[in-house]
Amino acid sequence: QFLKMMNVYNFRVKADIKLTSFKVFTSLEKSQSDYTSFKDPRHADLGWRYIDVFPPSYALIEPDEYHQKRISLGIGEGFRDISYGKDFPFEHNLDYLNGVSFSKGCYIG
Repeated sequence: QFLKMMNVYNFRVKADIKLTSFKVFTSLEKSQSDYTSFKDPRHADLGWRYIDVFPPSYALIEPDEYHQKRISLGIGEGFRDISYGKDFPFEHNLDYLNGVSFSKGCYIG
């Protein structure tokens, strides 16, 4: 379902979207030597996200703990919380969570 949705919005560039073995991990601390990490742009209290095949070897947040924290901050995530094709991004405050760009041109809503 995710790949189907992503290919619907593939307008401007020739891109091959496919599933990989990469996973997303979460930590409250940033590794100085890890280049696959980025600060979660939705809220400072959500920590750092790591994209890799294997988890980093330091202070990960367990998925249940991460989801409890995310929900306590009022942050919806993906198909778990947001109905694809039924909800508008603004109904879930995605404009405040860096989930909508008003400077990239056409907004598909």
